[in-house]
Amino acid sequence: MALLLWRTTRRQQRSNALLSQQKGELDAQRAHAEQAYQVLQTTQAQLIQKEKMASLGELTAGIAQEIKNPLNFVNNFSEVSAELLDDLAAEQQKPTPDAAFEAALLADLKANLLNDQPLRPPRRHHCAGHAGSQPPSYRHQTADQTQPAHR
Repeated sequence: MALLLWRTTRRQQRSNALLSQQKGELDAQRAHAEQAYQVLQTTQAQLIQKEKMASLGELTAGIAQEIKNPLNFVNNFSEVSAELLDDLAAEQQKPTPDAAFEAALLADLKANLLNDQPLRPPRRHHCAGHAGSQPPSYRHQTADQTQPAHR
């Protein structure tokens, strides 16, 4: 009977040792998996940060390009100058053109060409049959400045 008891105890000890070894391996694998998961999370956070920075860099570059792009200025300049010429042509087609207004349009066009002043907004609304009306940019002038000179 003692032999049987000793043999059972020995088997149980071997099983316990094997179980402890397997538990140790499992704990090591779990620790390795947790470490890999932490590395993955860190890498993912870094990747997201780099993508955000890249997007911000592209946005900044696009804004800088728009600021530096003189083509927009040239397009706006040519549009305003063309509208001034259209206004002048429309004024000259009237039965009684306003010489002071024509002179003001020519002065604006010349100033725009020489870049002496900022570009003025379009002024098409005064050509639609409003006799004697001046565009908003001329409303601040005195009557002496807008009337033709008498000789």
